[in-house]
Amino acid sequence: MYMPALKNKQGELRALQQAELDNIKNILPLLQINEATEDVLAKISSKYKGKFLIDTRELEGSDIKYLHQLISDNDAFDKISIAFPASLLESEGVLSELGSIDYIEINKDYLENPFFISWLKLHTSLIPNNIILDLGYVDNNYLQEDLELIMSFLTIFKNTSKNVFILSGSIPAIIPTKSTENYECPRFDYKLFKSTLDNCSQDSELSNLEIIFGDYTTVSPIPIDYTDKKNCI
Repeated sequence: MYMPALKNKQGELRALQQAELDNIKNILPLLQINEATEDVLAKISSKYKGKFLIDTRELEGSDIKYLHQLISDNDAFDKISIAFPASLLESEGVLSELGSIDYIEINKDYLENPFFISWLKLHTSLIPNNIILDLGYVDNNYLQEDLELIMSFLTIFKNTSKNVFILSGSIPAIIPTKSTENYECPRFDYKLFKSTLDNCSQDSELSNLEIIFGDYTTVSPIPIDYTDKKNCI
């Protein structure tokens, strides 16, 4: 399986349409949205008929709860699931209100937070079977540190069965070449995934974990501030 992280934009939805026309299987798109509305979900569903996840990083807690209700109440959205943020895990009231969840997205800030990791070790039962570890932008300078973060997290789930998506991207925010020149980007994102996969396969206590590759396709995971004129040149 492969997880492409995309935004709700025309070009990226068109790419999903083309993947469907080309009969490309075993993909689970993660689509970032800015509005929790029925129209947004209907628009994406009209472009892509397969199963996909909604990335909620740009949504408020109340929007996420509304989105969950919207999907639950509408059979037309039965192929949509929500990748809930890690912050939700610490809110037992919200968890009980939502019921069971299938996907959780944990970003690098949480992986680096010792308080969250300590809390997690005591509440592993709250973690669903599908975990998305979003490392964001990765390069060669911190690749080993990122790998250690991932492996430290995964040791919490020794001898358990989980699907773990290793999501990252190695496209820089600003491409360091002229627009008329070709640019070849080193695939540090895939290297991080492959190193994780190799480490787990060599540890019998982690061998039950299904490690799955995800990336930000041809888009940088680093947000660009378009109010900064230097980034607009």
